[in-house]
Amino acid sequence: MASVKELRDSISKGRQALAEAVEAAAGRWEAGGDASPKALTEGALRAEVERAGKAAAILGGNPVAAQEWSIDTAQAASEALGKLGPEVDKRFSWAEDRDLGKGRDGVTLEQLMQQHAADLTERASRIGSA
Repeated sequence: MASVKELRDSISKGRQALAEAVEAAAGRWEAGGDASPKALTEGALRAEVERAGKAAAILGGNPVAAQEWSIDTAQAASEALGKLGPEVDKRFSWAEDRDLGKGRDGVTLEQLMQQHAADLTERASRIGSA
């Protein structure tokens, strides 16, 4: 079992990989329709809010406030990721190792954090190969 610190670090690394992929995709931002860097980034932003909300529910805190993004460019997407990341991280920062087994709707906090890190990394990879 990974520690909560290791899981938070994995999420941070996944988000950093995503941010780097977004910046590298500026020249082909909307190319590829549903698999475009823009679409993949929009999905990542929605997943960040959703998973932070689930973590908050498990840990008894407030979810991330409703967000609206304008990510018509890779630069705007980078800014959105930069603003949202700390809000999402705050929800995961409430966790301690003893909380990892807590769950809701059939998912433990540990599974949620693992899924989130993997999703960010996978989206970064898909953007890089789009």
